[in-house]
Amino acid sequence: MKNTRWFLVLPPEGAARTVALHTAEAFEKRLGSDTVKVFDSATYYKAYSAMLRTPDDTMAVDLLNQSLAVACLDFETSYCFVSALSPVTLFTLNLLRKYSITTMHWFSEDFHKAQYWKQVLSGYDHFFAIQKGEVETTCQQMRIPFHYLSTASTLASLPFRNEERFYDVAFIGLPSSYRIGFLESFVQQGFRLCIAGSGWNQYHGILDSSIVKNTWINEEESFDLFLKSKVGLNLSFDDPSHRSDVHISPRVYDICTAGCYLFSENVPLFREAFPDVEATLFGNVSDAVSQLKAFLTGRDFSDSHLEKNREYVLNSHMYANRVDSIIATVMKQ
Repeated sequence: MKNTRWFLVLPPEGAARTVALHTAEAFEKRLGSDTVKVFDSATYYKAYSAMLRTPDDTMAVDLLNQSLAVACLDFETSYCFVSALSPVTLFTLNLLRKYSITTMHWFSEDFHKAQYWKQVLSGYDHFFAIQKGEVETTCQQMRIPFHYLSTASTLASLPFRNEERFYDVAFIGLPSSYRIGFLESFVQQGFRLCIAGSGWNQYHGILDSSIVKNTWINEEESFDLFLKSKVGLNLSFDDPSHRSDVHISPRVYDICTAGCYLFSENVPLFREAFPDVEATLFGNVSDAVSQLKAFLTGRDFSDSHLEKNREYVLNSHMYANRVDSIIATVMKQ
């Protein structure tokens, strides 16, 4: 690690920015601030956008990339790590490669929705992703090293406290017809829910009384809801039953960090991402309802497995663990 320098690029906004901020913090703690430089796309994008008399997104991104390239070369960078949704162009990546800078990307988005990866993939020396499927196959075809890497707990730095578990089930995330179907079935069965996340202000129905926040929910608010809930629910945005590439939401780690019991869809990557956790996996709405009924009527919430799950996350699924994995992977090449 001696004499190596890491240049980290953060995206301007969204959930990917939260992942990037935690990753950058873990890099700085692991390597020291002298060998890590953080390039915040938000600062540069806002500045260049404000300078342009006529709004031009392409021009702002090009100016941002010029600043990025200069800062990266000036830092005498060894490794350039780009977080998901960062507006780094293929031209910039190819330029950095000419200067023998190892480039890598952590794609923490759903490749079905954020498809920019196809335009920049060839510029990366390493590609980390939270899914497999098409993105892994494409990397293999282009002979770019692919590495499966799930996200991690974002709440572990917050102080744990014992709360009354007032709610039966907590769900945090955007609304979708698939998710609404599960949640409405839970309410119809008499379960007490708390629901939060952007977009729920567009919903009107039997879940209204269960929605505690209908805008973006921050980490402290998320942690507070999980601490007050017996069960934390992991649901994909769309029906995952016919897909083998469904990614694992970082919510699964946060649920365990807060001492909730985890209920999750039984998707192929779950056990690979989370092999040693005790959880209830379900296949459809009726299965989820019946298992939830059995759990809430027969489970002792002082069970030691809740603390075991929490300790497992704190030891194995922190951003420090992910950063160690990234460093070990690229350094051995």
